[in-house]
Amino acid sequence: MMEINTLEAQLRSRINVSQPKVAFQNRLEAQLGQAWDEAAEAEAVRPKPRLAWAGLAALLVLGILVLAAGPAAVWAQIRGLLGFVPGVGVVDSNAPLRVLAEPVRVTRDGISLEVNSAMVSPEVSYLDYQVFGVPASALAPDGQVQTCTQEAYLRLPDGSRLQRRGPAWPGLPSDLTTVTLVVPCLEGTREGTVPEGWELKLRLITPDEAPVQLPLLEVIRATPTTGPAAEAATDEANLANPGWAFEVSTVIETPRGYILAGPGLQGNLSDRIEIMHPVSVKDAQGRAVPAALPAEFPKLHQSGAIPNHAWAIQFASEGLAMPLELSAAVETQRMQMIAVEPVQISLDMDSAIEDGQERNFDQAFELGGTPFRLVSIRAAADGYRFTLEAPGDVIDLDLEVEGHPAIGAGGGGSGGPAEGERHLIELNRVYATRPMELQLRLVVSGYTLMSAAETRVHTLSWTPSAAHAPYLQAVKPAGSVCLSPDGLQMALDTPFAGAGWAYFSRNEGGSLPNLYRVDLATGGQKLLAVNVAWPAIAASGEALAYPGETSVKALWLEHPMPYDLSQQALQVKWSPDGRQLAALSMQSNVQDQRLGLISTDLNSSSYTQLLDTGYAYIAGWMPDGKSVIFLTAALNLNGWKVQRYDLENKANEELFTMNTGTIKYLDPELSPDGEWLAYRALDSSSVRVVRLDGSEDHLLAESLHAVELSWASPELLALSLSGMPAGMERTVLVNINTCAVQALPEEYSGTVAGIKIE
Repeated sequence: MMEINTLEAQLRSRINVSQPKVAFQNRLEAQLGQAWDEAAEAEAVRPKPRLAWAGLAALLVLGILVLAAGPAAVWAQIRGLLGFVPGVGVVDSNAPLRVLAEPVRVTRDGISLEVNSAMVSPEVSYLDYQVFGVPASALAPDGQVQTCTQEAYLRLPDGSRLQRRGPAWPGLPSDLTTVTLVVPCLEGTREGTVPEGWELKLRLITPDEAPVQLPLLEVIRATPTTGPAAEAATDEANLANPGWAFEVSTVIETPRGYILAGPGLQGNLSDRIEIMHPVSVKDAQGRAVPAALPAEFPKLHQSGAIPNHAWAIQFASEGLAMPLELSAAVETQRMQMIAVEPVQISLDMDSAIEDGQERNFDQAFELGGTPFRLVSIRAAADGYRFTLEAPGDVIDLDLEVEGHPAIGAGGGGSGGPAEGERHLIELNRVYATRPMELQLRLVVSGYTLMSAAETRVHTLSWTPSAAHAPYLQAVKPAGSVCLSPDGLQMALDTPFAGAGWAYFSRNEGGSLPNLYRVDLATGGQKLLAVNVAWPAIAASGEALAYPGETSVKALWLEHPMPYDLSQQALQVKWSPDGRQLAALSMQSNVQDQRLGLISTDLNSSSYTQLLDTGYAYIAGWMPDGKSVIFLTAALNLNGWKVQRYDLENKANEELFTMNTGTIKYLDPELSPDGEWLAYRALDSSSVRVVRLDGSEDHLLAESLHAVELSWASPELLALSLSGMPAGMERTVLVNINTCAVQALPEEYSGTVAGIKIE
């Protein structure tokens, strides 16, 4: 499983008001873990020296990455170079290659299944399909066995069938011109709720026949991949992983720099031991080198190009002084499970806890002499969330409702604070049928301790065996990369000059950030709200709204106390006139969401449901206030559909499919003039912009750990950068038309939640 890096931890701290977001995180991690396990068992590809294609018409990332030979254990079957096409996978371009002639889409009952890219060869085939528009009512609840169990397959003209093998499909005959994708049923849906028996006929052509001519680029030469380990095999990491050493086992020379990867660490049932991403880099002059997890990490892993449980970084190398110093912080925690004589907690209630309600209890109990306290229980459609107070080193409890075995469980606490501290633990339990008795009996039979984290830093020196090939300028679509790591310091040294206002979220020790308003002309700062996640700022800057525990809260600057509006929501966005909020509410799970409108009339606050959306984000309102732009994730979490809901005609319009955005925390933001959509890219570090008609999709800021976006004007986009430089948070303003960049003063710390430049 991939470790949680600092960026992800900060993002989660900003959205953890919504427990279902954790459920989605668990689902996503489970899917990634399954994909990695399948990749380990997938049939090995036998590559030969070859050329790699870049710029495929249907692909979304341009450029070329080339893999080099590695340790014998990893590369025993590799006799030459591998070509890796971004967004596709490992290919042998000496073999006859074919690509998808044009995107194919079938729509039935409002649900669309589409294939936007494919590459096939006699050895291996890459093809991904996406499903959009599945209603929430058709999805099986989280934690239950999905009713759709039939796998998709490819049907050849002769009637033979090919099943997916791990991350890829089997190779196809070199003379094949058509193949049919058959999807018997849609993953995660309940029987009889949506159309079944989907078929898409795909036409295949050679790359030379593609509508966009494909540049044939020479494979960049191989580079030795071994590097010295930093420490002897006597430390904690090696005790848990015999034979492990911090080393570079894979080198990929890219047009602008390198991707480096090496074997990671595996914990066990009693330990948590991991490399904290990203591995840091300094050059020979001591300069910090911005490095990030490669956007192509999953594809590289699934293809077998990098080791299991690998660490990986990508960085630009032009102008760096060699050798480079790599540093990996290895964090170790010990886990201990304590079994005790079961303790029963009896809860006698006057009425059952209804869906969405929370009941406080404040009931103390002991486990083997250790004190605990049941604080509250919150009900959802399919389960309960139990909140308990526990000693600081307790991270989990074995808790069940007597007579009602759970079919799904999650939650817990962070563990490891100073001795004597206490904290809250949230335990989620999912049931086939949620128990509704007035006399609930909880049975607790044990708990889990986690020691404080111990960190050890490993270092190594790495130099490529030969100088980098002449640096190639990556082929770019319309638009420019305005900001990249090599130009960041210059941007930070260009001070902001202007007036306006901004809101900043700051983590100051609470469970959620606090929100400040800053006068950009005078520097005056004012604390407005505490423990606020996902704040929405009105265009006037005079009002804010944010999801509360039980309802949306709205605060106007002329009224010091927030108002509780009529609806609970995960995310809200103000209308241009400041009179309504587009709201994303949630029912039983993250795939069961509602797009709606909240009136902010304090005398008659109301909520109107518009759509069942699934996992989604609201990007913003069109300037005329007549429609809302939002995005929904594909059913298999491999893309986004950009959509417009017309409020006057009560009609939804699909605008385009987007495959270049991260699935973790997309943060889409619509420009005030409704022309551009900004969002976080696949690597969860870069920022892209695209016109609302789907054109001119391009990188704006590259590999800068961008954690939050906000439009300051129709042409100025504010980016909050985390850890750039190391240990700092800065906000920069990028002009999307001229690429001019300014930095807000360092004292305006935190992440930008709303901003306007006057």
